[in-house]
Amino acid sequence: MRLVLKHVQKRGDTWRYRRKVPGPLREIVGKGELVAPLGGSEQEAIKRYGRVHGAAEQTLADAKLRLAEAQGLIAPRIETPLDRFARTRDAIRELGFDPEAEVSEAEWFRRSAVAERLVAGRPKDPETGYPVEVAPSETALISALHSGLGKPPLPTLEDAKRLYLEDRAKRSKAGELARKKDQQRAQRVVGHIIEALGKNPVLTELRRADARAVHDHMLRVINSPSTVERYLNDTRAIINHALKEMDLGHIANPFAGLEVRRGDESETAKDKRRSLAKAELAAIRTRIDTMSRADDLKHLWRILEGTGCRLAEVTGARTVDVIVDGELPHISVQWHEGRRLKTHSSRRKVPLVGDALEAAKAALKAAGEGALLFSRYGGDSGPTSASAALMKHVRAVVKDRKATVHSLRHTLKDSLRVAGVPKDTQDMILGHASGGVGETYGSDEARLRVATDAMKKAVGA
Repeated sequence: MRLVLKHVQKRGDTWRYRRKVPGPLREIVGKGELVAPLGGSEQEAIKRYGRVHGAAEQTLADAKLRLAEAQGLIAPRIETPLDRFARTRDAIRELGFDPEAEVSEAEWFRRSAVAERLVAGRPKDPETGYPVEVAPSETALISALHSGLGKPPLPTLEDAKRLYLEDRAKRSKAGELARKKDQQRAQRVVGHIIEALGKNPVLTELRRADARAVHDHMLRVINSPSTVERYLNDTRAIINHALKEMDLGHIANPFAGLEVRRGDESETAKDKRRSLAKAELAAIRTRIDTMSRADDLKHLWRILEGTGCRLAEVTGARTVDVIVDGELPHISVQWHEGRRLKTHSSRRKVPLVGDALEAAKAALKAAGEGALLFSRYGGDSGPTSASAALMKHVRAVVKDRKATVHSLRHTLKDSLRVAGVPKDTQDMILGHASGGVGETYGSDEARLRVATDAMKKAVGA
């Protein structure tokens, strides 16, 4: 067996991970390449690869974030008391002392001598005799050398956000673009909270009144109860994760159970998108077929129209996920390294019938030996690029902004409803959570058979 993994090299009898650091990031990372041992056999290398590769991805992602901050492309990182504590602890360690150890009398004298050397030659205040022009970080270090590091400060919401994103990135196999979106959304959420409270709050000091103030502030500045509800859900997740992982004891999450007022919501979620009429579908399809020079875009639209899948579910599909032979042709929508799913219920097998089946066959033939069904749209930015390309055709035909590529899901749902398909079967096809699906149908094959029959009724295949 030949090991084929990115950034893996064999040197003699050992394997190692070796990856170049992009030029702009080298100063931030502090080295030109990332190197880590993977073991003395292929089995060891395979076993260790995921952890080592994940750590390298995180290192480069953090460096890109810091570079973006330095270039003013995103808001700078908020420095917290825990940041300052960690910086002081690391500085003590670099000076040759153990920051956690008990300080003996002999070591105290050594620490004091080092502290004096740190400010030697600095101008002194004529009244106090203390050095002036000393940076706050130096003051903290000198104090820690003399008096010890002390207990770490309590974590703030910003600290909780970072831990949440770090652990989420470790658990997820999503690409860099998805991680960046997570970071941007978490930054928006925490930014609203800091703006509402006027500070980066210590987690243990948050109260229900603070949560209500954040709720009211978000409703004022965002003016979308649905978005506010998503942001509050994110807030609850961030704080719950911190309460569990930061050993903060049995503290209630002040955002728990906080409901969003919806009295002033003028447009519900289902009003923001609409189905496409038959005439609109026909006109869009004709335009794509005649105006698009890329066959993959034509295949993509036909599959979306005939399956009701989310755009990313199809652009991220691998060729092995598409089964066009046998009694039950389908697309297997599942989580893989190049694409994560919206929810657990999104994992499913979607029937391919009628024109969608023919489009899938054509797409497979065009993909050849490639791993992805749509190689042009299979990367992190693929769904965005595909959406932009398809929306040019949609908007040329339909000016109503509620009509989008996502409208195809609404259109198929309408067809399923008109065909008399039960709601739990609709949910099974579309990847919506439904308590009844698991209770009504047993095996994967049974569910796929029921879904296929329903889809044939809906599209008239």
